[in-house]
Order: sequence, then structure tokens, then C-alpha cells
Amino acid sequence: FAGEYTGGGAGAVVWNGGTISFNPYAVLRLTNGGFHWRSGSFDYRLVNQGRLILDGGTCSIGYGATLSNEGQLTQTNESLLYNGSGFFNNEEGGVHDLLADGSNVTSYIAYGGGLYRNYGLLRKSGGMGTSLVHSAFFNLGGTVDVQRGTLMLQNWNGQSSNGVFTVAQDAALNINGGYNTSFAGEYTGGGAGPVVWDGGEISFNPWAVIHFTNGG
Repeated sequence: FAGEYTGGGAGAVVWNGGTISFNPYAVLRLTNGGFHWRSGSFDYRLVNQGRLILDGGTCSIGYGATLSNEGQLTQTNESLLYNGSGFFNNEEGGVHDLLADGSNVTSYIAYGGGLYRNYGLLRKSGGMGTSLVHSAFFNLGGTVDVQRGTLMLQNWNGQSSNGVFTVAQDAALNINGGYNTSFAGEYTGGGAGPVVWDGGEISFNPWAVIHFTNGG
């Protein structure tokens, strides 16, 4: 598949297994029922500008491939697996919403890949347990919003610069999950819940400023 794909209606367009080559790229603009990715992997570049729903098993970004979310990506299954060396960019204006607990994002870093870059909004709105983002997580001016449960960024070798962290009452955000990572720039946030640094080494290079209120 290549080019641009639009559509609507209350029903679902489903991808369930196999490998799709989006060469050189494909853009999805499906609304209403949306595009349901239940399993499978892809090559090259996929851009979501509509509703992309992950509601099955393992969904893999292939070696060197890129998934760019500029719309609404809702994740109801437990794992979005970056296969080897893939890239996920949650772009400015994009929303990545975690509705389930578990290992929601898992990366295997090889040859500089396996990165999650957040320019938009990463939100945990479902599940009272823990959601894991096990990846090199780069928060690049984006927002992380935890409404329920705990969001743990098992953030190994990430290099973040600037952002907004908001955490609701009885929720929590763990920014590194015990892994070594880097934060620079200014970080603001609020809400009754805490932002937690629990173990590991954080490099504030060259500096970082924290403006957290309420839960702190």
C-alpha cells in the first residue's frame, strides 16, 4: 500500500497479521470506526492522521521503519512492539492514549533505532494498574498526562528536552523506571498525583528547571 487512504462509517477497517510494505509511505485518514491494527508488522513509513486503534496482539514497526501519529492512536491491547530498529513519532497535535495496563510499548534498541519521540500528548486514561513504556523515550516539548493508575517510563538512554507532566489524584508518573536517562530544559506540571524518580541516574545536561505544583 502507498499513498493516501481516507474513509468513514461506523464499521472498522482491520489489519490482522502479515507484513505490509508502505513504500515509500502511506497516510491514513480514517475516522469514525477507524483503522484497527490487531497484529502484524510493516516496512517503510506509516502516517496516521485519523483514528488508529491497536486492539489485538503484537503490532510491530519493522527494521528502520517509522510510525508517525498526527491523529488519535488508541491502544487497548498490551503491547506495541518495535521490532529491532523502529521509530515511533507522536507528532505535535497527535494523541497516544493507553486504555490498558501492561507492557504497552516495548523497544529493542539496535543501530540507533527503537525510539519513541513525543512531541504531542501521551495519555494514560484507562486501567488502574501500571502501563509500561519500555523504550528510549524522548519527550521533546510534549505532554504526558496520567489520569488513572501508574505510567512507568522505563526510559533507558532517552534524551528529553522540555515538557508538561500532569498527574491526577491517585495516579502516578514514574519518569525513568530505574533506568539511566537524560532530561534538559524546563518541565512544568500539576495535578494531585506525584511525578516520581525511582532509582537510576538522570543527567540534567546542561541543566533542567522543574516547575511542579500540587502533588509535585
